[in-house]
Amino acid sequence: MATERDKFTLRLQMERSGLPLEFFTNTTKDIRAILRSIEESRSGQPPLVAWRVDTDDIQITASVNGVGPDELQDIIADTYRGFRAGEGHQGEWPATISPDARRTMQRLVNRIKRTSPASLEAGGHEPLRIEPQVQKSGKSTQVQYTAWSSIDGKLDVISVRRQPYFVIFEHATEHRVRCSFPDDFLPKVKDILGCRVVAEGLIRYRHDGVPISLTDPSCLERVPDPDVEDITKYRGAIPEFANGLSAYEYVRQMRESGEDD
Repeated sequence: MATERDKFTLRLQMERSGLPLEFFTNTTKDIRAILRSIEESRSGQPPLVAWRVDTDDIQITASVNGVGPDELQDIIADTYRGFRAGEGHQGEWPATISPDARRTMQRLVNRIKRTSPASLEAGGHEPLRIEPQVQKSGKSTQVQYTAWSSIDGKLDVISVRRQPYFVIFEHATEHRVRCSFPDDFLPKVKDILGCRVVAEGLIRYRHDGVPISLTDPSCLERVPDPDVEDITKYRGAIPEFANGLSAYEYVRQMRESGEDD
């Protein structure tokens, strides 16, 4: 039986700060599902291990239970080898990782690679480095990064096939940004089709700062028309700095004045 002194821990350290809570929630959920699936594959019985989670980075530790320390260490080792296979390092998938768990692992690794450089530590193993995705475009290589931010532009094109999405043509640049959204956003999306909007969420950028896509939207609002509404109600918190304008209006004027130079 494992004791309080035994250490059976996976630690995932993300190098980018300010990551959304959804990232930590989904990532810990996937890691737990993989650990439980591996235990079940090894024992042929429903999983018994309980895992404590500390989300300062992401640290998952086996609690004291009826599973022996050798078995716990093997579960950790299989999970580590699964990360290596999913990340693209040499090595085969462990036999204890089922096809469903393998898909979960690949989704998990891809989420990390879209979000931030990271390091995975597992007891007795060399830390595994996980780098951001690299995409080839012609002869050049573009390193993508992800940040929690917003897009301002015209909402156009709605599709509800498979994963629902709409498209925002970014104001001033006309860059096309694909935005996936949950079903409960659909009525609002339909209401503001063709309007200028601001959408907040997890945005994937090219290496040169051009936005590519938005996922996990937290907010979608129509930009107020100054001719119809009283724009003063949108003033920012530091009017002396922004001449009484809202953050949105101030940034818009700065961007548009830069284009005229």
